[in-house]
Amino acid sequence: MKPIFESSKYKKIRLLAQDESRFGLMTVKRRKITLKGVKPEGLYNTDRENFWIYGATDVNTGKSLFWEFNSLSKANFSFFVDQVSKEYSDSLNIMLIDNSKTHFLDNYPDNIVFINTEPYSPELNPEERVWGYFKESLGYKVFDEIDSLRAFVYDKIKNTPRKIFKSLTSYPYILEPLHALYQI
Repeated sequence: MKPIFESSKYKKIRLLAQDESRFGLMTVKRRKITLKGVKPEGLYNTDRENFWIYGATDVNTGKSLFWEFNSLSKANFSFFVDQVSKEYSDSLNIMLIDNSKTHFLDNYPDNIVFINTEPYSPELNPEERVWGYFKESLGYKVFDEIDSLRAFVYDKIKNTPRKIFKSLTSYPYILEPLHALYQI
């Protein structure tokens, strides 16, 4: 019996960490150093306008693909998977995903293979660290309109070097078996 990953059709294997995150006008509250018993102070916005960004990062190289959507849905996930398939058409793409109901697709490209992480275990998905990295810079920032937040997030994505994405997503327990088995 042959392993699922053996194929003469694809010359490369990529392991992609995939997840999505919501970005909104409601201010992200972070920890601040204060005296004992003193609550941190800061301006905040309570508007609920938001957008979603779907992301996938190659854990071996740090190359990332991000796409904005207005909601979290199966149709949006399907579209994103198609974009990943086109971007990496030369390789078999193993995608680490969580168990969101939006991730269970009836049809998907033949160069995509999904591996689900354990339920309720976001720490197992390396892409979660990418979102944490972006949201850390949003602490107590107030945006009056969604377009200014969008511009801030896009600028952060655009100006983050590949080596940062790689350092955030390349867990040794993921890379070592890949390097040993497939000489990536």
